Amino acid sequence: MKKLMIAEELLKNTTNIYLKEFIQVYIKQINHLEQGTYDKDSIEYEFETLLRFHSCITFIDNVQFNITGWQLNDIPIYYSHCFYNENTKESFDLAVWEIGQAIPVFINSDANEEETDTIQNAINNYC
Repeated sequence: MKKLMIAEELLKNTTNIYLKEFIQVYIKQINHLEQGTYDKDSIEYEFETLLRFHSCITFIDNVQFNITGWQLNDIPIYYSHCFYNENTKESFDLAVWEIGQAIPVFINSDANEEETDTIQNAINNYC
């Protein structure tokens, strides 16, 4: 799936109005983000916030994860992006501590974040 299609699928499934707005801004800026620039006059989000989300979209695209039915569920802290599938009741997180590097993460039984090597492992281990 191409990055724009991934973002559009997330937008379609996301229910939180603020996250929907965020994804809409991302979609408008995607070409600038690909080039490492953005239109400062027409954006209300910090460039770094959009770049971190772009890192997630790029990761999803690179690993060819099927994002159909998934939504952006939360960004509880600047590096954490939580994804949820309403149909399957599954979750996974992508952590972006360094821009350009997204890492699959799941919440373990002790309510701690734990890194893993694939999105599917994050889904399988998410508590």
